[in-house]
Amino acid sequence: MNSVTFKYLNANYGTGSDSTHYYFHTTTTSNQGPKTKEKILNIFPNPATTSVAISLSLTKPESISLSLTNSMGQLVHTQNQQLVGEKNKIEIPVSNITSGVYFLSVKGKDWSRFEKVIVERN
Repeated sequence: MNSVTFKYLNANYGTGSDSTHYYFHTTTTSNQGPKTKEKILNIFPNPATTSVAISLSLTKPESISLSLTNSMGQLVHTQNQQLVGEKNKIEIPVSNITSGVYFLSVKGKDWSRFEKVIVERN
């Protein structure tokens, strides 16, 4: 059986919102027809002051790793998490790091996403 997998990203930027919604679609087509899986990743608030919440919907349980690096590539936070299917929410504390631009890496078994996170102090 031959199959082809297509992956694409739709980003939904809300007007006046402090969160960004990402929809990741994976479609595998074979001689048995297409199968579509969707991962939904929300990061909020962004910019953040005390913590960043990551909401991730999966189609099945999965182990993921999260890492937050600063603009110089230095690791400032890392954690591994076992997630169940459907809706999952993970909090990353940012109250102990300085204001600036950071990069969030979210990695699953066969996928990964990299997003910019801004930390602001009042």
